[in-house]
Amino acid sequence: MRDMRSKLDLLVRGMTGLRHDGRFDEPNLDGTAGDYISFDSWEWPQGVGLYGLVCLWRHNRDPKLLKTIEDWYERHLRAGLPPMNINTTAPMMALALLWGETRDPRWETPLGQWAERLLRDMPRTPEGGFQHNVSDKINDDELWDDTLFMAGLFLAFHGR
Repeated sequence: MRDMRSKLDLLVRGMTGLRHDGRFDEPNLDGTAGDYISFDSWEWPQGVGLYGLVCLWRHNRDPKLLKTIEDWYERHLRAGLPPMNINTTAPMMALALLWGETRDPRWETPLGQWAERLLRDMPRTPEGGFQHNVSDKINDDELWDDTLFMAGLFLAFHGR
């Protein structure tokens, strides 16, 4: 068990230490540089990683890990959130899961506002699903299965 904990600690340190070195150029639709590498970015890879961190925290209740997670969200909320799309909803999924455990009032308003905007403003496919628009591409009339993970789980966790 000790070996597993040390491996998980190593994984967390590695993930939270990731930085974009400029080798990948995937500009966003608004002209800003896309960053799918850095832990400090707000995109789908970070959302998936944060989901893993929140799941780990729910298991071990490590206060240092909770601080890492909460500090990440505090920094981004202070700086201002990116434009909403399916991929930028992924970090909200992890925050909704965390909020479901802690009911920390800091997260209630941003979660509620994001959920309302997602339901009201996200373009829909002809079938009524969320069109899979992402930071660097509009996918007209496309419904992707990972939308269930990014947006569906967010709404489910937030709605509990």
